[in-house]
Amino acid sequence: MMRLNRRFLGFADERDGSVAIEFAMILPVLLILLLGTFEVSKYIQTNNQVVQVVSMVGQMASQLPAAAKVADVQRIWSAAPLIAAEAQRVAVRRKASRWSDVLSLTITSIAFTKRIPSCQTDCQYDGNVSWSVGQAPITCGKIYRGGAIRPTSDVIPDELYGPGSVLHVRASLPYEPYLTGTASFLDGMARALTTTMVESSWFLPRNATNIALSAIGAPNPNFTICPGVVP
Repeated sequence: MMRLNRRFLGFADERDGSVAIEFAMILPVLLILLLGTFEVSKYIQTNNQVVQVVSMVGQMASQLPAAAKVADVQRIWSAAPLIAAEAQRVAVRRKASRWSDVLSLTITSIAFTKRIPSCQTDCQYDGNVSWSVGQAPITCGKIYRGGAIRPTSDVIPDELYGPGSVLHVRASLPYEPYLTGTASFLDGMARALTTTMVESSWFLPRNATNIALSAIGAPNPNFTICPGVVP
């Protein structure tokens, strides 16, 4: 009987040892999954912040009155880092002096004019850049139906062409991984997520068919006001 007990105890000791070995083999995989999930979740969170910047800035800009100042749009523009707090971290990681060096945001108004001024029914409209505020303002010019707003690839939806105007908001932010500089495998996985997140959307003015800007504002961010654009 005592000999049988010794055999069972010996088996238990061997089993404990195999469990420890199995755990040691599985632990690195579990850590990779855990840290990978953390990195991917941060990536998704950052992308959501860029989406929120476009949405909230567009909503604020759409509530401007018919006659506004460049300074009004610049104040809306300056709210971006409060919405996308990740921009501050990216700026620090990239040794940039301010958030606007990494988070690009442009707010543009496009007024629609009849292709044939005397047209009364079933009229065709063309877009004209009315004004633009941001690090890289859109240049003045006509935008034909189906044409992109250069230098972007954004195209005005057909259903928006008509009397009045539309606001175009575009934001971009490069993603800076959290796990760079860690173990080689994790570093490689993190760098695979390195990309620039870009989001844009369209907003209709709420208080006027067209928002006209007067050139009253600071030199930064840049702005362009296109003369002679009358909706």
